[in-house]
Amino acid sequence: MGHPLRTRRLLTLAVLSIVLLSLGPAPGVARTAQSSGRALELLRERARFMSSFNRLQDLGAGHAGGRQAASATAQPGVLRWLEMKNALSRFATAGGSIGASSSKVNVGIGADPAKDENEPTVVANPHDAKILVAGSHSADATTVNCVAYVSRDKGSTWSAPVVMAQLTPESFCSDPVLAYAPDGRRVYYVYMDIKFSETIVGDPENPDLITVESDLDVVVSHSDNDGRTWSRPVVALNGDPWPVTFDPETGELLEFEPGFDFDKPWIAAHLTAKGQSKQLSRRVYVSATRFDNFTPGFACAIVITRSTDRAGSWGAPMELESSGGDCGAPVLVQGSRPSAGPGDQVLVAWYNSSADGPFQGSFRIRTAFSNSGTHWHHPVTAVKDSFEAPSFLGPFAFYHRWFGTMFPDIEVAPDGRAHLVYTHDPEENGFTIIDPETGEEIFLPDVSTTAEDGDIRYIRSPGKPYTSWSAPVTLNDDGLVRAQGYPALETSQDDHGKTTLHVLWEDHRRSPEGPTDPDRFGESSNLYYDIFATSHLPGRGWTRNRRVTDKRSIVDFIFIGDYFDITTSGDRLVFGIWTDRRHQTSIGASLDKNGDIVIDEAALEDNVFGARLRN
Repeated sequence: MGHPLRTRRLLTLAVLSIVLLSLGPAPGVARTAQSSGRALELLRERARFMSSFNRLQDLGAGHAGGRQAASATAQPGVLRWLEMKNALSRFATAGGSIGASSSKVNVGIGADPAKDENEPTVVANPHDAKILVAGSHSADATTVNCVAYVSRDKGSTWSAPVVMAQLTPESFCSDPVLAYAPDGRRVYYVYMDIKFSETIVGDPENPDLITVESDLDVVVSHSDNDGRTWSRPVVALNGDPWPVTFDPETGELLEFEPGFDFDKPWIAAHLTAKGQSKQLSRRVYVSATRFDNFTPGFACAIVITRSTDRAGSWGAPMELESSGGDCGAPVLVQGSRPSAGPGDQVLVAWYNSSADGPFQGSFRIRTAFSNSGTHWHHPVTAVKDSFEAPSFLGPFAFYHRWFGTMFPDIEVAPDGRAHLVYTHDPEENGFTIIDPETGEEIFLPDVSTTAEDGDIRYIRSPGKPYTSWSAPVTLNDDGLVRAQGYPALETSQDDHGKTTLHVLWEDHRRSPEGPTDPDRFGESSNLYYDIFATSHLPGRGWTRNRRVTDKRSIVDFIFIGDYFDITTSGDRLVFGIWTDRRHQTSIGASLDKNGDIVIDEAALEDNVFGARLRN
């Protein structure tokens, strides 16, 4: 978004994390200490972790796990580059298959030059394929809104954006996701309502005390006229605000209240089906991650809540899986998505880092199943895969945030089978630097050293209770050392009851071969991306990868969103949506003569585009 609001999760710790991080790296976390010192260290660790590119703060803490994929002894250029990327994150064609040429007409949906539009979502009316509703972030230098767009001609043209209401004038928005009710009479919009406040005691330029308070809720609005107007938001997951008071000079934590935040919501309603009960047609499900703060530690958990009255009210959240200890130490759970079938089945999938911790080694995609959304079977591991994606797109974290590419997209098809896509990195990451001043090794598990930062993977389950899953299949057919990620999945069914799968993703195969030198980060092999897609046809298998975009985009230095989306209506309409940067000629950052990063705010502005993959 071209400003500190880009890294939304970090904003929940904003002033606090900046102050704590400025105190310098902690040598380690004494987890057995019973004092405000322990809380301070845990909070400092959380701030480092949630800044995504954190391991430079951990001076050797990651030595025990992960392969040391590369090393550098006193390489000041590499070390300087990684330090600069870390500081920034606190705030925030050759060989292989290039795919079939695009014959799809790309349409600008959110392309306001004064706004930064990304993290798009789209849904089609299940009873009228002409009507689509889309959403995205729409940000400027002061705030982040979520907006809705409407098309009444299968995505050929789109309305002006409608800004979604928030709970307070000070709130800002994130993580927009849409879903239609199975009868097509109501469309739901879930998003974050984020409130952050700061109170200063003393001179604002040299305060005696600072109190910061974070309050993150998940809300749902609805429209009964296909997105033209929207209701006031209703709280689906109510966060518990947690104020913290500290001395900005010493970093001493003076007072705090336990609380928790919600993050990364997703929404689902049941598929349309003949003879479907009115009870099922009124149900809506929202899942998210709960981050605990001082309650008593810093755990994270996947939770889900259900509405039985078309999102008018919401039940108490149910916990599906917890990290068990402090989030990311070692287990991190994040990125959940629910899917509700034509019957009463509800399935949720999410990322689990496994016991080796995030950013290194293997990870798991976990699923949980319920027949009603009230009583849940114990989670199962749908797949265990290697390796984890880096926190920023590589090599050497040159480009936008990438960690969320591992989060799964899951769909229960009309025939009751379940399908799931996600991204894994076929090459293990990790980079060891020798500090030229101290001689100390710094291991960075979340840094890749090549442009091979992801392949698209697919698995399936034959049906209830969804405890059996196939081995993963790689969908991208490029055969190059390039990144693919952020897959989106949808299903459609023909008149004979046969299911077709549709998948699209971010793909860098058409980006020219480039160097991995940090001083030339604007030239690497992942510099450009397109959108590619494939389909699984009944009785015919997966089609050749095809290019959806008619013009490539240059990457963003910081953030283009954590997902793209795809939707279907009936057997014919398939529509995809993505963050697009074809109008830009720069990644939004460069190095000056002193080797420092210079940010170009205008070049960080993103657009939202879409295209019909099938008419």
